Amino acid sequence: MNAADITNYTKQGSIPLDAIPEQQFQIVLGGQNCQLFVYQKDESVYADLYVDDNLIFAGMLALDRVGIKPTEALNFKGQLWFEDKNGTENPQYTGFGERWVLYYGI
Repeated sequence: MNAADITNYTKQGSIPLDAIPEQQFQIVLGGQNCQLFVYQKDESVYADLYVDDNLIFAGMLALDRVGIKPTEALNFKGQLWFEDKNGTENPQYTGFGERWVLYYGI
């Protein structure tokens, strides 16, 4: 399986985001203590993820229905991805929580 392919993951829930251009928070995903940063630069959204203060990935481009975690070899169980509820456009912070939803799946 290609790690960016989300078809083999089962949604475990959505991650609430505010419609602001930069946010960070702590969240438990699949029993893992995570710190997630989601931010927009120019016209694209990016994400950084830490698990137990260990960097898992940084500066990963967020696309519609494409996994953010680049490879299964990384020490993070599961995958994160955005879905556009109104089509297939890539996420923009102005629609977080309404149009674009961030999901976690395993």
